[in-house]
Amino acid sequence: MNADLKVCLNDIVSCEKNDPVLLEWSDAHSAFVVYQQQLNCIPAFLHRDSFPALGIILDEGIPNRQHTIGVITSKELCKVIKSGNRYKMPKGSHLYRVQAKPFCRSPPLISAPTTEKDSTSPQPPTGEEEDAVDNAPAASGSGA
Repeated sequence: MNADLKVCLNDIVSCEKNDPVLLEWSDAHSAFVVYQQQLNCIPAFLHRDSFPALGIILDEGIPNRQHTIGVITSKELCKVIKSGNRYKMPKGSHLYRVQAKPFCRSPPLISAPTTEKDSTSPQPPTGEEEDAVDNAPAASGSGA
């Protein structure tokens, strides 16, 4: 497993807006659920509107992937009112429906250190700047 991915998975501890989450397919619920480290917490199911952005495709009820990483964009608490519901949850139970977008690791905020010579010494001209000026077309409308 990629070391960067390990660090990211260890950082997944909650399911709030803007949090990175691991989404995994549940055969029992026929839906993607948010992996949560806490036991006995309210389950969170991925809204199908998020599938295209996350590259998820269902073919006859079978997803093209078993898990993905996303970022929560919205979270809605729901109460199950029908016994034959889409998530196969018991009537009267609570669940979250979440929407998510793809997780994109940001580039580092700190740039590579520069040497003192690079930051204080002026660079000699390369000649390209002069060529660019010399090859510039003459301004039109000069009275010819």
